[in-house]
Amino acid sequence: MAASTPEPGEARRGGGAQTVSDQQPRLAGKSNPMAPYDFDSYQGQLYRVFEGTVLEGVVTNHIDGGLNGPILIMLTTDYYSHDHQQLLMPQGTRLIGTVQSVGNAQQRKMFVTFHRAICPDGFSLELDKYVGLDPLGTTGLATKVDHGYLQAFAAAAAVGGLGGLAQIGNSGSVLSPSTQIRDGISEQSAAEGEQVLNHFLNRLPIITLKEGSRARVYIGTDILIPSYAEHRLDSTL
Repeated sequence: MAASTPEPGEARRGGGAQTVSDQQPRLAGKSNPMAPYDFDSYQGQLYRVFEGTVLEGVVTNHIDGGLNGPILIMLTTDYYSHDHQQLLMPQGTRLIGTVQSVGNAQQRKMFVTFHRAICPDGFSLELDKYVGLDPLGTTGLATKVDHGYLQAFAAAAAVGGLGGLAQIGNSGSVLSPSTQIRDGISEQSAAEGEQVLNHFLNRLPIITLKEGSRARVYIGTDILIPSYAEHRLDSTL
């Protein structure tokens, strides 16, 4: 990760990593480039993390894809500047993101984005909703996917069995009260059975992501962040 143009050595307030496009006009105006978090500050220059960089980590909370919710990843690798001289994000840095709930019956993974990183010393970096990848590098995360096919087949067999029982004794030629009752039961069973099967066939899959699963975070834009050694934190926090 190549170093950006050196900044003056004086401390700056804030801890949000900025994209290069956002950073350039702010630097030109000599304004604060890391203003979102006024309890953090840093000294020295900013270093460029290029688009396409992939951060490695493990998931630290159990995820159920039925609802939107948070996801936490802890980095398992130290990340240095491009010249390998400056540590930017050490292992143990926590990445905070959001999981989108399952919305498609054919969905196999949960879509995840990350918006913030918190270093072990408490220094915060703002991220631009970077996408989560599985260990193979494909978009989305999942440990187990249950489409409910087994339950659907079981329901179909049960409905078919009930329909068959309702037809026992129907001669189809002699209309008697008992035959009409059985015919009514058969028709009602068929209608309710169709509703039951539709429920199972149209049910959304249950997708889970277990704690400890490997995950990656794809950096989608160039960002500028300070060296870990140059973080300056409010001692009262």
